[in-house]
This record gives sequence, C-alpha cells and structure tokens, in this order.
Amino acid sequence: MNGHSSVPAPLVAATLLLAFSLLGCTIKEVRDDCPSQLILDLSEAYSKCDQTLLLSLEGGSDFTFADTLDIYTGPKEYRILVPRTTMTIYSCSPHSLPSNSHGGIRLKDGTSCPPLWFNTDTVKITGEYLNHKVILHKNHCQLTIKMVSEDNIIYPFQLSFISYVDGFDSSGRLTYGTYRQRVAPDGTGIFIVNIPRQDDNSLTMEITAEDSQVRSFALGEYISASGYDWKATDLEDLEIEINFARTTITVNSSQWTEHFEQTVKI
Repeated sequence: MNGHSSVPAPLVAATLLLAFSLLGCTIKEVRDDCPSQLILDLSEAYSKCDQTLLLSLEGGSDFTFADTLDIYTGPKEYRILVPRTTMTIYSCSPHSLPSNSHGGIRLKDGTSCPPLWFNTDTVKITGEYLNHKVILHKNHCQLTIKMVSEDNIIYPFQLSFISYVDGFDSSGRLTYGTYRQRVAPDGTGIFIVNIPRQDDNSLTMEITAEDSQVRSFALGEYISASGYDWKATDLEDLEIEINFARTTITVNSSQWTEHFEQTVKI
C-alpha cells in the first residue's frame, strides 16, 4: 500500500456520463448541437443597481430567457444552459421601469428620470462554456443646477426639462417621443435632475413660477457648445449655474479643468 487510494474506473465513467447527460448530450453525439454553459459575472453589475438587476437573453430563432435578481441575495456568478449560437445579453437596473414595445426602457411623460444603468452585449457561443462579465453603463447625465442672484435670493421657481428621447430599446438604441419632467429646488435653491442620453441639441429647460413660464432655454445648445459628449460610453455629470446678475450660464464638469461660460438674455 502506498497510502493513496485510487478512484475505480467504473465510477469515473459514470461521473462523465452524468455530466454529459446534464448538458443534454451523450459522448457519441456531435458536440456542436449540445447546449453550452454561459457563466455570467454579475459582481460589478450589482454595484450599479439600487435593489434589483434585470437579466434577459435572446439567441437563435426561439431561445429567450429573463430573470430578476436581488442584488443582496442573487448569485455573483450566474450559470445557465444556452444553445451554441450568437446570444444577446441585456442587463438593466432598475427593472421596474415600464417597457416599450421592443422591450428596453420607456420613460413616462411627467415622471422623474431615475438613474439609467444598462447595457446590451452580443456574444458568440461555440464551446462547452463561455465566461462573460456583465458591465452596466451610465446612460444618464445628472444635472445639478444653481440659480444665482445678486442679492442671494432663492427664487420660487420650478424647472421643467423637455427631451425628445423617451427611452431605449433592448439593443440600447434611443427611442423617441416627448418626455417632460418637472423639478423643484431643495432648501438651498439647488435643482438636481437626471437627463437620459441625447443625440441632438433639442433639450429644452423652462423656468416656471406658479405654473407660468418665466423663461425658456435651449439648454441642449449650451451643453453642446461646452464640448459635452453625449456619445460617451458612460455619461459624465454636469453642474450648471444660471447667474441672473451677470446674465450668464456656466457649464462645469468634474472631468474638466476649465469651465464653459456663455452670456444669455435672462
């Protein structure tokens, strides 16, 4: 005896047969027709979510799958058997947003825009298994707007933002329709709002008081002139100052070393 035990050959063969049967194939079958195991690393995706992560898969002519995962109890490594084909992986948070006719995200007119973290990946599955890391991308710009007056008065204004992007389809493409959201200031006169990704300069901001419009700004034009990139993979946040005393709009980003300032008629 050398102190080491060996595994009987019949047990090894039985174990292999069990593994192949779980994959829906036998050893003698052509492996290209067998399902593959897709292993998704969700650890980073969870960090961008509030409470839940929506996961959706589509591939081939008839394979669809969806699951909603709790970020606190869901698996960091998600495993699923899928056909060997090109697979589209859609991941999104929050999952509770109403879907449009193509799946994806639809922002309801008159409601506040939540943080929009999602991504669509396409992978080609050919082997026994495939590892893929799911990374959500930031598809909203958080605007922090401060109104400055000469005498530091906090005006009783509200702001409305009108966008002609109202969501995203399941491939990440923009969908179009009028989307308006109204924002009230906090106790210090600061306005904070999320703006969905844009593809032109049509974003408009209206200043209202007691439901009457005081002023309208072509905000998209000012943001574009500042050099902001709406096509970035992850959108940056912006700070905008509207100075009533100097009649200027100043646009700043935490990523910029210089600010953009433009004189406007207020």
